[in-house]
Amino acid sequence: MLVVKLAWRNIFRNKTRSFLTIAAVAFGLFLMIFMRGMQLGTYEVNIKNAIEMFPGYIQIQYEGYRDNPTLQKCFTFTDEMQEKVLEVDGVKHLSQRIISEGLIGHKKKSYGAAIFGIDPEAEANVSTMHTRLDKGRFLKEDNRGEIVVGYKLLENLGSKIGDELVVLSSGFDGSMGNMKFKVVGTTKTGTTELDASSVYMHIEDANNLFSMYGMISMVAVKLENVEQVSEVQHNIANVMSNYTLRRDKKAEVLNWEEVLPEFKQMIEFDNASGMVYLGLLMIIIAFGILNTVVMSISERFSEFGVMLALGTKNSLLVMVMFVETIFIAIIGMVFGTMLGYFANAYVVSSPIELTGPTADMIREYGFIPAMYSTLDPWIFLNANGTVLLISILVYIYPAFRLSKLQALKGIRYV
Repeated sequence: MLVVKLAWRNIFRNKTRSFLTIAAVAFGLFLMIFMRGMQLGTYEVNIKNAIEMFPGYIQIQYEGYRDNPTLQKCFTFTDEMQEKVLEVDGVKHLSQRIISEGLIGHKKKSYGAAIFGIDPEAEANVSTMHTRLDKGRFLKEDNRGEIVVGYKLLENLGSKIGDELVVLSSGFDGSMGNMKFKVVGTTKTGTTELDASSVYMHIEDANNLFSMYGMISMVAVKLENVEQVSEVQHNIANVMSNYTLRRDKKAEVLNWEEVLPEFKQMIEFDNASGMVYLGLLMIIIAFGILNTVVMSISERFSEFGVMLALGTKNSLLVMVMFVETIFIAIIGMVFGTMLGYFANAYVVSSPIELTGPTADMIREYGFIPAMYSTLDPWIFLNANGTVLLISILVYIYPAFRLSKLQALKGIRYV
């Protein structure tokens, strides 16, 4: 108790220095929590947005389809397979898709298109593509001969909603298929490449166009949350390992990171740059605490010399200064945590919207032009633990000097 009392009183011996150090710790911790909260919160929202827009949390594909996506790598997804996959814990919904390429034309204009055959009802449970409408409406379960296209593609074709467009493509059996479709709506995803090439049609129309004979290109799976991806992927892979597809091939079960490697790499790069900034903040906090402790010890060498001459042990002085350092750090951590919590809570409730050229550039890379945050407890625990660890580490040098201090040298110190 004596050590604690002495340490607490020493904090108020030089109120200005102690206040500045506490303020530095609090501000540094606040920035660490706020920056990390904004980073992870924005990642979380953008990952959810990216995988739910169309790719899905997990995809079931024919072996080798990811590296060479062709109609020849299609397979039959039986009712039994579907039931078994839906029984896996964490799986909410799934949607079968046919994906290929072709030409879409109107009058004298034609463009290459990425063609997606989907089940409108099932797709609405797996992706949010039906909410990305620009004009018109999305596909209906009972309607055939209709398509929804990217708004930019429709503009390039010089066409409008209600027009009939011709889609031409080679089929699974090598035949050339062509069908007329009525445009009922346009999508606007914010990704230029997708908006200038995407065509969505009913999966039965795609089955006829590509002569698929009931086969599909992939199955997109939606989970309850993204944290379950690794476990559910493993369990689905175990289920699908019991089935053999065409040509004695097995199914590949891929998670969103494997389906969207470029997106994952961009997040990792941004995260790495954020960690550099956090590292700089840690260095600033460390020097702030070190400066306070060193100055506090240096100014009191004469006092410590007298105490040593009266029989006080060096170890007691070391302990007093250590507890004093921890007190200053904890007070700063309390204020910094409170500031960080309220700042992050505000951004959680009111995300920061970005506009202008910056927003356009962010959309181009597939991100939402806004900044979000999170109140994940691990952010606060990690930040506070880091500051506490820094406080302990920076005390090593001052403690070493204090442990070697001799009474006569301390009394004579100027």
